[in-house]
Amino acid sequence: MAMKYIITILCLIFALSGCDDFGKDNIKIKQQLIERANDGDIKSMLTLNKNYLFPLTAEGRNYYSKWYELVLKGRNAEDILFFAKIFNTYNATFINGKNKYFNLLQAAADLGNKEALFLLLHEQSYKFHHKVEEAIALTGDKTELIKLVKYYNRNKIYNRRKLERIIKILKEKYGVVNYELTLSVDKFESLYTKGWVGLNAKVTELLQLNDQVLLSSVGDLFFRYRIESNATKIYQKLVSLDDTNAQYHYQLSKAYRNIYNWENLYQDDVINELRKASFLDDYQSTIELLEIYSQDFRFINKMKDEHKHSEALTSFIAKISQMNQAKRALGYFYYSKKEFDESYNILDGLAENRNEEAMLQLISLMLKYPEKAQGKRIGNKWVEFILHSEKPALIAKLYDILLKSDSAESKIIIEKVENFYEEKNNLFYFRSVARKNPKVAEEYLLKATHLGDVGSQSLLARLYLNNANPAIVEKGIALYSDLSDQGDINATLSLADFYYNPRTIAKSMQDYDKAIKYFEKAITLGDISSMQTLSCIYLCGDYKRTKDIKYYEERVDSFVNTLVPLRKNRLYIYNIAKMYSRGYGVRQDFNKAIYYNIKAAEAGLITAYTTAAGIYRNKLKDNEKYLELLHKGIDAGDSDASLNLGNYYLQKKDYTKALKYFAISLADDGEDAGVNIAYMYKKGLGVKADGHKALSYYLKSYNMPGSYAEAAYGIGLLYQWGTRGTGDKPGIKQDFAKAKKWYFISPLKRAKDRLKEIERIENYKAH
Repeated sequence: MAMKYIITILCLIFALSGCDDFGKDNIKIKQQLIERANDGDIKSMLTLNKNYLFPLTAEGRNYYSKWYELVLKGRNAEDILFFAKIFNTYNATFINGKNKYFNLLQAAADLGNKEALFLLLHEQSYKFHHKVEEAIALTGDKTELIKLVKYYNRNKIYNRRKLERIIKILKEKYGVVNYELTLSVDKFESLYTKGWVGLNAKVTELLQLNDQVLLSSVGDLFFRYRIESNATKIYQKLVSLDDTNAQYHYQLSKAYRNIYNWENLYQDDVINELRKASFLDDYQSTIELLEIYSQDFRFINKMKDEHKHSEALTSFIAKISQMNQAKRALGYFYYSKKEFDESYNILDGLAENRNEEAMLQLISLMLKYPEKAQGKRIGNKWVEFILHSEKPALIAKLYDILLKSDSAESKIIIEKVENFYEEKNNLFYFRSVARKNPKVAEEYLLKATHLGDVGSQSLLARLYLNNANPAIVEKGIALYSDLSDQGDINATLSLADFYYNPRTIAKSMQDYDKAIKYFEKAITLGDISSMQTLSCIYLCGDYKRTKDIKYYEERVDSFVNTLVPLRKNRLYIYNIAKMYSRGYGVRQDFNKAIYYNIKAAEAGLITAYTTAAGIYRNKLKDNEKYLELLHKGIDAGDSDASLNLGNYYLQKKDYTKALKYFAISLADDGEDAGVNIAYMYKKGLGVKADGHKALSYYLKSYNMPGSYAEAAYGIGLLYQWGTRGTGDKPGIKQDFAKAKKWYFISPLKRAKDRLKEIERIENYKAH
């Protein structure tokens, strides 16, 4: 029974792209698909989207609103994900469309779909990144683990220990050691600027991976920088991974072509790759290869004999004539060579077999060369076909072509298409007309609003709110209020923002009480960003408080406690801490400042532990709590905490502990830690004095943006005074030239003073 059901759907889909699409038959097919979709079949919903542009029409919007609930209860994760992606494209059409998209992703993720998990991670990282990490770490394959590493690196929301956990799993399961290769194409760009040696070494390692997405991205990067030899290696690898990918063969042909000089432009390698892509039915490769075969002056190094040339071209044409897109390229090629009859025959034959690109190409040629009678006749035939096809997606492609033409013929056809859109209540068309033509914007937005389009109602409300006439502004408020009553978050926020900070022409309508009402409502609907605005109103705004300050402080505290588990708005929490620390808008309260700093740290701003520790030490004189919070910061991976603890023990002359914590800070990318370790080796504090070790730590710090100035100054001092040797190991020789070089690099005033000092000594010696 299930097989019979699937076959029926496949037959319907085939019918849409196959035989007679005209009139009643196509309407019947659409109705059958709708019936299937109403029974919960997601594949029918997707087909209706592809061929009838659901939900861009009023009919499609209404059906998709109903199908959302059906899909949410589905059991096929892949189908739910496909539907979710379509729903997201048109999310503005629905009440809280974006949130509904998240719900669909969550449903697919709950059924084990990892792509849905990653989409959630990208869309709402504060809410989902921990869940994604756990799911991928426990069940992910090599590609998924690498993808997680890329994400954490790109979004800067990981700490060292989390990243190490994923890398450890990669090493244990798959032996992946150099995870940096997986991070981003940007790594290769930076290597390119540092010279060929590092770049080529990375390419060698990269070629050991089978990540086609990464390889393709890096290959494109090499094309951009004209590094053809490496581009060739990358695309050779890609072809070996997937010999059926026409684009890989085409890119490899481009790489070969760029390597060879002009005299030997078309070598065997170039032609072979273009042929492979052409025989995989690739349009662009076929066009380029036909050009090669047809132009003797370019082809002379390959084929000196005209007979061989003709034989190769004839054989090639015979093979691609059995294909689809490659044959379409042949049709266009004949047209470019002014073989019009042959071109029309090929393209028209493809169009008869329902090749939509061929139909559109014939229409494009008709608009470009309207004087060709045969082309005009055939082009108009396919215009009528498309207009009567009941396939809005195909009509939309025709419309795009028409808009790019300024011919008289195109203007006539555009009017027909727009009449079709009007008749079918195409919501996207109504919105696009409103955006392009302010004179009719209200008319078309009203049409779409009456058909239930949320996006158009929001645009119309915004249009009214920007008007100087108070009566029209009230109409905008009414439209937003209607959406807010239906639970729409964006409309609720728009009302809150309007009353909180209206435009100058409506300044008299400012109303903090109404603003608070809508911000609070937005929070109940799930919008946590309103918590930040309300905190500002409650604690430090111009709002005349109607309740005791304690109520507002407790309300803000409840917002923070909501945000911390979501790891959201950590800077907002940190700023509340700063307000209490400095007494901005509230009474100064160091204990509350510490409390909110710790909350910010728990939300992910790990440096806030060090800030809270500083308040304990400098304001409350509590050394025990100071050390306790620094250790918390160290456990979270904060390099500032370990740096501060190192400095604490350095002042106490406990050099062993100082060195230990400076080393921890350096491992966490603490920028000043290397300078401090270098100083300890230079002075022999807790270690044997060693100028060379001091120099090595200064050089590490020099490569960090925040500590390069101190590091350059320290290196200058080493060379200005030199260092003693240890045992049979010589020290650093005094070298004024090197000292001057490093003092010149450092922007510090004391470095410039040292530079002048050396110059005075050199001038004195010279005289």
